[in-house]
Amino acid sequence: MNRPATRSFPKQFRFEQPKSPPVVVNFNGGLVTSDAGLNLIAEIDRKLQITSQFAQCFQDYRRPNRIDLVHGNQEQVFFNTYYAGYCYAPLYIFCGKHLLAAKLRPSNVDPAFGALSELERVIKQIRQKWKNVEILVRGDSAYSRDDIMTWCESQPGLDYVFGLAQNSRLIQMTATTQSRAFLPNTA
Repeated sequence: MNRPATRSFPKQFRFEQPKSPPVVVNFNGGLVTSDAGLNLIAEIDRKLQITSQFAQCFQDYRRPNRIDLVHGNQEQVFFNTYYAGYCYAPLYIFCGKHLLAAKLRPSNVDPAFGALSELERVIKQIRQKWKNVEILVRGDSAYSRDDIMTWCESQPGLDYVFGLAQNSRLIQMTATTQSRAFLPNTA
């Protein structure tokens, strides 16, 4: 069996602008995963109901008719079935801890609405300052869309990682691995 090719990153990048202190970026943080095994933890929690049992230890004294995700009659507030309430659907783009873009959107739009145009705008600005910097775009399954992935693939020096929503095909493909994870070690 052939091992997949691994991508190696240089130890450090320097970005310098005239009359500005240099920005140094390195990749000494080790291997990083986007879900940190949370899928397995979520499955264990569903089976053992740890979170729901823990939640029963607390009592919410708020009046249900006074709890909303937004308050008042703001424009563009709509009911969102995912959050089971009236809310907005903000779009954020970060680089580490730095907020690069924030867009407040109504919650009745597709979760990826406007993401591609914002991504294009932000990447263009980054490329104006640092032409050869390598960029990794990460997003959850809401952004795993053909137009966004096609655009990412067309950009030199840009890679992407998007989550995938759970579906029957993925569940079937991982069933054996998941069942092995929950069996006691018999060796």
